[in-house]
Amino acid sequence: MLSTKQEPVQSVITPAANVPVEGNPENNQEQLKRLEIQADNLPQPIEDTTQTAHADRHEFTKRGDHEHELDVSDYVIVGVFKSVDNAKHFSNGLVNLNFNTEYGYLTAKDLWYVYIFKTTDIEMARAERERFSKLFYRGMRGC
Repeated sequence: MLSTKQEPVQSVITPAANVPVEGNPENNQEQLKRLEIQADNLPQPIEDTTQTAHADRHEFTKRGDHEHELDVSDYVIVGVFKSVDNAKHFSNGLVNLNFNTEYGYLTAKDLWYVYIFKTTDIEMARAERERFSKLFYRGMRGC
């Protein structure tokens, strides 16, 4: 009779040639050399020349004759939209968050603008922009 008893098989896996093994002193030295080379050749930081969100953007345009044309004034703009429906939706969302918003059209740009402040004094507009900016960022941080 044949025996059906199977003998346990021990398998040994050896690493392929040229494959670094962790904990191997030669491999550690090679890794250190690569790190030193990388440290000596770090890329230079790229200077950011883009404007920040707090940069003034004061535009002058010719007043159009649209029914909802924006008056000549200084505004704190919070949204710009191609369609009136999107401007209304965004404005209503801010109203639900207890912001007083309005929107108007600018014929020269063919766009709808949602704003939270309107004045004839540019310095007052800047101050309100900063106030709203701080309010917004404080809310984002959960303070």
